[in-house]
Amino acid sequence: MAKYTDIDLNFTKNELTNDVNLKYDVNAINQSIKNILLTTQGERPFDYNFGGNAYNLVYNQPSLLQLELLKTSMAASLSLNEPRINLENIDIIKNDEMSFWEIKVSYSLVTDPEILKDLTIKIGSDK
Repeated sequence: MAKYTDIDLNFTKNELTNDVNLKYDVNAINQSIKNILLTTQGERPFDYNFGGNAYNLVYNQPSLLQLELLKTSMAASLSLNEPRINLENIDIIKNDEMSFWEIKVSYSLVTDPEILKDLTIKIGSDK
């Protein structure tokens, strides 16, 4: 039985039930993390502090200090908005050759802190 269930944000239809497909467990959490980090603060009505501002990487050339501030902001946003995880680490890496950024999030589940999970989100022009 699944511990965590979220609606699939692609809104694909389940052929058997004619309902929206669901995401379960780690897939649900990964979708949530991606949604949080790719939302720009101020974008969500009535919840202006929600979001990780990841797209700032694409539109700006951040300095090392700005990258650290962005990682701190992302970590705070995940801690506030995703209670199912214990955040271990966030790395932001620029791939100059392919012209995109990678955000690597390492976390463990609150319900199973022994197992470390990784999620990589690519944003930029050639992802």
